[in-house]
Formats: sequence, structure tokens, C-alpha cells
Amino acid sequence: MGQHIPYVIVAAPLSKQPAGGKVELSSAERHHLGTVLRLRDGAELHLCDGRGAHAVGQFGQGHVVLTEAATVDPEPDPAVDVLQSVPKGRKFDDIVRVLTELGVDGITLLAASHTVGKVDALRSERMLERASAVVHAAAQQSRRSRLPRIDGPVTSTDVRVDPGTTLLVTQPGAPRLSTQLPDDVGVRVAVAVGPEGGWSAHELDHFAAVGGRLVGMGDSVLRTEHAAAAAVAVISAAIGRW
Repeated sequence: MGQHIPYVIVAAPLSKQPAGGKVELSSAERHHLGTVLRLRDGAELHLCDGRGAHAVGQFGQGHVVLTEAATVDPEPDPAVDVLQSVPKGRKFDDIVRVLTELGVDGITLLAASHTVGKVDALRSERMLERASAVVHAAAQQSRRSRLPRIDGPVTSTDVRVDPGTTLLVTQPGAPRLSTQLPDDVGVRVAVAVGPEGGWSAHELDHFAAVGGRLVGMGDSVLRTEHAAAAAVAVISAAIGRW
């Protein structure tokens, strides 16, 4: 598929759409394509619905006519999730942007004991709203067919490990992450990244109780906004996602 044509994520579902099918665009999507990208009628573009389905089509007045039947990418196996402790300021936006580009499947906002600042409902709602917009833009830029799930906040001691999930918990001084991945990681790998102040003893006890593995990120101590990306890169290479 040519990388030069615009790649656009739309709200309308594309699964099972045949060649010649017409995809209606929202007013915001029409504005983006016609005014921001300045596409002319008949311009070629690559449409995606953020749920794995995508196809090439031609832009028209308020719609796109598919020039090929939509195809659906398979679900990632194993999936990769990040449990990210609430960072200072608007660092969460940057974390979400990079993780989306790296291909993670889920990002959960985590309220930890040493989280800086109050994690109230209003702040969490605003963070998740911004994150959703960041995800959309980053997924278009990186030409992803599936948008990662964004949710939370979840209290760190409420984290549970579902059957088939490997939970990794970043901790300075722990054995290197690359040595702690089991041969069979199951259907999902989740990595928990602590706050600037680190995990509390109670949180570490909880993670151990639910089967989490402590993993180190090398000899240096990474900032919380960098640790998740570094961990995802190592995990993705190790499990064959890259």
C-alpha cells in the first residue's frame, strides 16, 4: 500500500464493506479531508476504522467510495498493555503518543501510592479525554489499523492478573526485563510503570501476591515517561511483535 496517500481513521465501521461501497463521513471528517488536507474529489486515500478494518477509496462530497473491499487485520497475539502511573503535568499525553506509535494495545492510567498530586475524577476525566485525541492523531500518523484501549484510573493495589497474562513490574535494581520474560507469555503481556517516587512496599507486596515479576530497565534509572516506551520496545522484540 502506498505510504504517500493520506491515511485517515473514520468513525464508520468498515468491516465487510465491498468494493464500490460508500462510506459516509461526519462533518468533522469532511472538514479534515476537504479543508485541512485539501483533498479534491476523486483523490485517493486509505481509510481505517480503528478496529482493524481498512481499505483504499476515493474522496467525494461527504463520503468515500471504496475502490477495493475492506480487509481486517488479525488481533495482535500476544497483546501488549501498559499500566502507567499518573505522571506530573501533561506528560501522560507524550507517553500515550509514543506508546500508540510503538503499537501497544491498551494503556491504563494507574493511581499509585506515591503519585504526585491528587488523582480526582475531574483530573482523570480530562487526562483520558486528551489521551483519546492524542491516540487518534498518533494512530493516523503511524498508520495503525487498531486504536489502543485507554482506560482507568485503577488503583495499583486493585490490579489483578487474568489467566494467560504475564505481569511485569518495573523496579530499579531488579533483574533485567529481557531475562524475565517466560518462554510462553500467554495471550497478553502487561507492564506496570511506577510514579516518580517509586512503588511503595505495600504495592510491591501486592504485585508479588498476584504473580507480577519485578523487572529492571538497565543500570540507569529512567524517568517514568521514558520507562514504558523502553519496556515496550524490549517486550515487542522479544515476543516477535517486531
